[in-house]
Amino acid sequence: ASDLKNVKVWLHPEVPQKKFVPCPADQLYKIKLGWNIAYLDYRNFLLHYRVRKYLSYYIGYKLFPIHYTPVDADREYDVTFRGTVNYNSRQDPVNAQRSKVLKLLTTLPHKIATGGVVTRSQYLNELRTSKITISPFGYGEVCYRDFETFISGSVLVKPSMEHLQTFPNLFIPGETYVPVDWNLNNLEETIDRILSNYNFYKEIAANGQEHYQKYMNDAELFIRQVRSLLI
Repeated sequence: ASDLKNVKVWLHPEVPQKKFVPCPADQLYKIKLGWNIAYLDYRNFLLHYRVRKYLSYYIGYKLFPIHYTPVDADREYDVTFRGTVNYNSRQDPVNAQRSKVLKLLTTLPHKIATGGVVTRSQYLNELRTSKITISPFGYGEVCYRDFETFISGSVLVKPSMEHLQTFPNLFIPGETYVPVDWNLNNLEETIDRILSNYNFYKEIAANGQEHYQKYMNDAELFIRQVRSLLI
């Protein structure tokens, strides 16, 4: 559930903005908070998707667990972000933040893994060996990259999530991730601050990973959430 009134305009000025129309008060009771994509299968299997899905449901995570990268692992890169964009389409809101991130990263002096699509194996390896992962807006505020980052032990940096109600809520500013403004004007400053004080910010990465593990290992918590939708 997203309170769009609190999200500042972050697209180019010429990008047309959709008018925010709040839900009528007498219809709010129909909206219930379900669950987000944190509960997808983020294990890295070299198997066909359908086989992975079958194993997930019928054999389970105990036999094929998620392999978490320790926060203190050696990290070759300072920052990572890879994303697909169409630089000629400013009308696409998915592209706007991604384009700005990619262009910024090409100007920074740090060791950065960035660019377009690579193999999944390379992509995950870059997450595991990066101090910081940038996760801009995609098809919504919550992205697959967020949870892949928690698993990798990297510091998650993304536009502020304080306007959003979601479950599980793994986005606690300054505790599990580092927020930046929606216009990304403070992104470079934030990257520099994290790299200059990396030992401090590693604690945020550790908290993010711990929170993610807690929710993934607590079946009763998920069951309670589902039951609350049926009341």
